[in-house]
Amino acid sequence: MSGSDDLRSMAARLPDSDTPSDRLRNYEIAGSAHATPDELNFAAAPADIIKGSRAVPPMDCNEGPRSRFPNGPAFNAILKNLDTWVPTSTWFGNSTGASFCSIAGHEVPFDKARLKVLYPTHDAYVRAVTNDVQRLVAERALTKEDGDALIAEAKGAAVPF
Repeated sequence: MSGSDDLRSMAARLPDSDTPSDRLRNYEIAGSAHATPDELNFAAAPADIIKGSRAVPPMDCNEGPRSRFPNGPAFNAILKNLDTWVPTSTWFGNSTGASFCSIAGHEVPFDKARLKVLYPTHDAYVRAVTNDVQRLVAERALTKEDGDALIAEAKGAAVPF
């Protein structure tokens, strides 16, 4: 969720969940805009937008040029965290303690017994990651390069212990 979406969507936000049938994480990218210049690289050409009876998105707003905040790196990290979170840990977006703990978050790895149930062997873990990554690459939700890196990471992971 971009910074510009946060306040408008807060009422519809669902709490993070670790229920097996309803795993959910909501990422909020502080300082980011929903409509970045990157969207124009992948959108219809201005002439086609006009043909569709729509206004071409402006490059400048009252306060100045559109935000250049790079959402792409955050999206790549979110996908990588998702791949790491879903098989082996529970992730929390905030923590207790001094100073920045409330926004630092933390991870609670699954215990050995739970990992062994989910992935009886290391090969089972690598197969599960590989299958998911290949599907996500095919759906264009991950780049091939990021997918290859995730599979390599899974091959080197100590799962199960």
